[in-house]
Amino acid sequence: MFVAHTDLTKLACDVVLVPTDVSGYVTEHWRRFGWPTPASWPPGWSDSGVRVTNAVPEPSPGFGRLVRWVNTGSSTPGHEDLAWLLEGIRQGLDAAGVSLRGAKALHERARPLVGVPLFGTGAGGFDEVRGQVLDAILSQCHNAATRHDYDVVIACWHRSDYAALQNQRRKSGIGSSALRGLEDEAQRLGGLARAGNLVLFLGAGVSQPAGVPSWAGLIEHLAKESGSYADKVHELNQIHPTDAASLLEKDLGPRFHEILRALLSEKPHPLGHALLASLRSMEAITTNFDTLYEQACLPAFAQSLRTLPREAAKPGEPWLLKMHGDIDSETRVLTREAYLLFDAYWRPLASMVQAAMMTRHMLFIGYSLTDENFIRLGHDVSLLLKRMGRDDNVGTALTLHEDPLRAELWQPYLRFVPMGPRNTDVSGAARVLDIFLDLVAMNAAAGEVSYLLDPRYKALVDNADSPVFANLIALGNAVDEEHDDRWRDIAEFLERYGYPG
Repeated sequence: MFVAHTDLTKLACDVVLVPTDVSGYVTEHWRRFGWPTPASWPPGWSDSGVRVTNAVPEPSPGFGRLVRWVNTGSSTPGHEDLAWLLEGIRQGLDAAGVSLRGAKALHERARPLVGVPLFGTGAGGFDEVRGQVLDAILSQCHNAATRHDYDVVIACWHRSDYAALQNQRRKSGIGSSALRGLEDEAQRLGGLARAGNLVLFLGAGVSQPAGVPSWAGLIEHLAKESGSYADKVHELNQIHPTDAASLLEKDLGPRFHEILRALLSEKPHPLGHALLASLRSMEAITTNFDTLYEQACLPAFAQSLRTLPREAAKPGEPWLLKMHGDIDSETRVLTREAYLLFDAYWRPLASMVQAAMMTRHMLFIGYSLTDENFIRLGHDVSLLLKRMGRDDNVGTALTLHEDPLRAELWQPYLRFVPMGPRNTDVSGAARVLDIFLDLVAMNAAAGEVSYLLDPRYKALVDNADSPVFANLIALGNAVDEEHDDRWRDIAEFLERYGYPG
C-alpha cells in the first residue's frame, strides 16, 4: 500500500475507483473518467445493496485503465453512518480484485495497481470527520492489498491529508517486509529531503513504468516509421544509440521530432513519479525529454515547475533542469552530433549540476551513470574534492540490481543502494524501488504539521485535547476576533499548523 500527494486522474493505474452516488452523479474533477451510465450499474445497485459499478475502459485512448464507480455519497450521510461509507469502499476494493484476477499488470509491473481517492471527504458528506475517514481508508486499503495480492495507492490532493495519513502510517507501523534491510537508507534519504538538502536526478529508467520506451525501444519505433531502416532494426541496435538516432534523424527529417513528441506526450505518470513529487524537492535535474515529472509535481507544489533552460528560475520556486531538452523543443541532445556539441551549448547547465553536487545531496533514480557528459562532470567534482582532502559522499544512486564494479568505481563520492541481487527480475526490483521511495517519502513527511490544529483531523492527533492545543486554538480565535494586521505573523504561523482561520 502506497500513499502519494498526487492527482489520481493522471496516475498510471490498472483500476481506478471513482466516487459517485446512487444516481450516478460525478463531480467535475472526476469527469475525465466519464459518467457511470445505467448500463454499467449491476443488479442490486442501490444505497443498501451493490455499491460499485461494473468495470469499463477509461474513455481516453491508450491509457489502459479500468474504471469502477463507487457509491459513497448518497443523501449526504452524517458521520454516524461512517460504517455505510466503509462498506462502499470495501465493495470497491473487492470489485477491483475481481477485475484484476488473472490479468497482466499495466506496463509489465510486478503487481497490478489500484488507485483510490479519499472517499467521502469531498462531496460525500464526511468532511467534518476527515481524520476518522482517513484512518479507516488506510486500514481498508492495507487489508485489501493483502487479501487480493495487488498494490493500492491512496491519492491525496491536499497536503494536510497527505501529512495526516503519513503520520498515521508511522504510528500504526503499517509497512512492508519487501525492503530487506533498506529501512535505514530510506530514513537517511527521507531526513535529507525533510531538511531540503536532496536534489533529484531522474534518468530514463524512472519513466519506463509509464510505457516510455528504452533507448532500444525508441530506436526500433523510429526505424519502423522510416523509409530506409524499417527492416534494419537489428543492424541499428548493433551501433551506438546516438549514432542510430543520427541516421534516423537524417532519414525522417522533420517527422523525427513529430514522432518523438507523439511518443512521449499525453501519458499518465507512473507511481514512482508521484512518490518523488511527494518529496517536494525544490531542485531536480533530468536527462529525459518527457513531461511526466512536471505533471506529477502539480498537486505537490500547487504550481508548475520552472523548466530550465526554457524558463528562468525564480527565487523560492521549484525548478527542473532538463539537461537534454524536452519534447517541446527541437534542441534535444539525442543524436551523436548533439552530444558532441554538448559542451558548446550546454556548459552553463553542466555547471549547475556540479554546483548541486557540491552543495546538496543528489539522489539518482533510473540513471545508469554511463552518460559520457555526466561522467566528466562527476569526475571533475571528485578531483576537486580530492584536492581539498575531502571524501564527501555527494550522492546516492538507487539501482535495481547490485553493481559492485560501478559502485567501486565511484567510491567514495557516490553511495550505491541496490533494490536486490543480480538475479532479481526487473519488474520485481522495480516494485521494491517503489516501496523504497514510498518509505523515503513517509520519512520525509515526518514533522509536517499542516493538519494538527484542524478539528477535522482530531481523531488522528494523540494530544488534541492537551492544554497546548487548546491554548493555540484559543489564540487563533482571539486573532480572528481582533482583525488587526499586527497579528498577521501569528495568524500565518497558526495556519501552517492547520488552524482554520
